[in-house]
Amino acid sequence: MVGLRNPASIATSWETCSPLDLQISIRWRQKNNEAPGIGKRHRAEKTGWKKERLLAIKLLLEGELDIAAVARLVGRHRNSINDWIKLFRNGEIEALLKRGEGSGRKGKMTAEAKAELTEKLKAGEFRTAGQAEAWLKEKHHIEFGTNSIYYQLGKLGGCPQGRPPKSLEEG
Repeated sequence: MVGLRNPASIATSWETCSPLDLQISIRWRQKNNEAPGIGKRHRAEKTGWKKERLLAIKLLLEGELDIAAVARLVGRHRNSINDWIKLFRNGEIEALLKRGEGSGRKGKMTAEAKAELTEKLKAGEFRTAGQAEAWLKEKHHIEFGTNSIYYQLGKLGGCPQGRPPKSLEEG
């Protein structure tokens, strides 16, 4: 498979490039005369991973750096930069700034179990984490180890002593 090249930097001299490379370079520059717009969006963006992607595309659109140099600057592999270029070309900025679903294992806790457990924690129905763990196993067939149940209770704002924390009492 041939790697993607930055079309803006394909040809340094018009005489030495192929007609296809020249056509790609011209189309890229015409279509993507939006480096200033991406620059504004980059400066306004607060989310780190979005800012990073916008910076990479902005640098490529300016045409002074190739993909490998941009990859080094943003601290990502050039394949990631190529993926971002494809996303940008196919769907403009919105596709670039959309995150896919993670490929990791999904959590055991269902939305229904979370909602019920949160309500029970607010009501102070559990005196210990073990009671919450037993309830989850009996009612929702969800099993957690000792450390995991404490982690889950912490995420939901609960505490093993059974009294709801102030954040749950106020909300």
